[in-house]
Order: sequence, then C-alpha cells, then structure tokens
Amino acid sequence: MREFESSNETPTTPVMPPQPERFGTLISASPIMQLAFARLEQAAQHDRHLLIEGERGTGKGVAAAAVHERSSRRDGFLDVIDCAGSALEVEELLFGRGERQGALERCHRGTLVLDEIGALSRGTQRTLVRALEQKSVRRRDAIVPADVRIVALSCRNLRLDVNSDRFAADLFELIGAARVRLPPLREHPEDVPLLVAHFLGAHDAAASQAGIQLLGAEMLQQLRAAAWPGNVRELRAYIESAILGDGAPPSEDSQPPLIDTSKSMRDARQRWLRYFERSYVAELLTQTNGNVSAAAVLAGVDRVYMHRMITRCGLRSVLAKSR
Repeated sequence: MREFESSNETPTTPVMPPQPERFGTLISASPIMQLAFARLEQAAQHDRHLLIEGERGTGKGVAAAAVHERSSRRDGFLDVIDCAGSALEVEELLFGRGERQGALERCHRGTLVLDEIGALSRGTQRTLVRALEQKSVRRRDAIVPADVRIVALSCRNLRLDVNSDRFAADLFELIGAARVRLPPLREHPEDVPLLVAHFLGAHDAAASQAGIQLLGAEMLQQLRAAAWPGNVRELRAYIESAILGDGAPPSEDSQPPLIDTSKSMRDARQRWLRYFERSYVAELLTQTNGNVSAAAVLAGVDRVYMHRMITRCGLRSVLAKSR
C-alpha cells in the first residue's frame, strides 16, 4: 500500500474539486475523460458492437454497464464473461453445452460483456464470429436465436494483436466498429482531487480527520504526482484504506450492529458501513450464483475491486459454496 508523508498540522481549508461530468458511476472534470464519456454516450445510442480499451483499473467494466443501461437493449439481459479462463470453460460459458444455456443465448436482445476478449482462443474467436454474424447459436440439435450486442473489454491494443496475428481480423472488424479508449489516470491527474472527494463522500468521510488530511493541498499534490499504475482502482483502494484501515473483516454470522453510544459517531458509522458492505456483497453473490463479474457489473464496480470486497468481507467461503 502506498505511503505518503503528511504534515501533523491540520489544513484549515481543504481544496475543493471542480464539478464533474458523469457517465454511469464514472466521474471526471478533465477534457480527455469527458471526450471518452461523449464517445461512450454516442456508442450507447446505436446498436453496433463496442470495444472499450484501457489499462487495468481505468473503469472499463463500469463503462460497459453504463452503456447497456443507456442503450435500446437496457431491458434485455446483461451478462459478463471473463475470457481469461481455460478455452474449454470459456467456450461452454459462451455457447452452452447439452441442456446448459450459454451466455449468447441468454443475452438474446441484450448485452454480453466480454472481459479481456484478447485472451480468447483462435478456435473460440472463429465460432464467435459465426454466431455474431448469424445471430444464432447451435445447442444440441437446435439453432437458437442470439441477437446479442457485444461490449468487449481489453487491456491491450487489439489492433496491434491483429497486426501480429494474435487476434482474428474478422472478429476485430466486428467488435471494433466502435472503439473507445479510457485513458490511464496519469493522463488526467487533474481528476485526482475530484476522485478523492468522491471516494470520501461514498463513505461519508469527507469531514473525518483522514478526509480533511486527504483533501489538504499538500497531500493532494503528492497524490496527483504519484504514478498510480493501477489507475483509479488503486487510488480508490488507497483512500478506503486510509478511511477504514485494514482491520479484520466481519464474521460470516454478522448481525446488524447495535447502536453503541459509547463509541464515537465515526466509529459507529464505520461499523454499520462494514455490515452493509458484507450484506450487500453477499446478496449480489446470491443473485448471480457466485458470478463475480456479473456481481461487479450490478454493483457498478470492476471485477478486481469486487474480489477485494469479497475478501475484505470474509465471503470467500460463501463464494466457494455457490460454485
């Protein structure tokens, strides 16, 4: 976890960030991100497949969910497939097997998010091209409709992969008809104060001692100057660590905490926040049958962050039972 030097003196006037623009739960006040938002908004208004590229932690999954919610397919099913699994497992998830329905069939008239599509095997890529062109899949002896919009996510530049023959050109032509790149945080450091205030506000911690310190001019300057290779996700993890600390997660049989007036309001609030987070994540895992990617989409967060919440809440055993 990052450590930044801070003064013992409490800043008297916190730095107030500018008003942001939003796309779903993504926020920004920088021109480069607002251009990306405009392109995502434009992509949401048509029905072509979409490719969202960007480094890890830039918010690709959150953007994909927002595109679905703004599209004409918003009433259809939304599912997420992590393409980085084994080829056989991914192919079964996509196309189904036997009585098991695949994601393409399930998302008929809806949206299917393919996370790290560049990891698909070449055989699966060819089968996917046929399914998208024919808007149907074969399961057992039947041809079933699969009119699906693909929102593909990639940390890599797939155009380079096509040029080096690591990704099928015909699949790239299908999914890359519309492309949006989400820039890394180092390309819009002016958003750091805004993001810090946003993450503090999500935990009602802007007025806490940690919040006041984080919003101080000297601290924000250090945060802006940091590299943040994990981008917005890493910044959010740092802020939440500063607020909540790294205490042990609540036990599996946690009950709603009693109001304890012997504790400060801040400590009592954090205890309720921990209880809420665990209950919320547990319910998401129940609704999605342990599909972490789908739970992340429903929560409006990325998959890695959802995994972090599952661990923090002590829900690994619950996740294992659901599989």
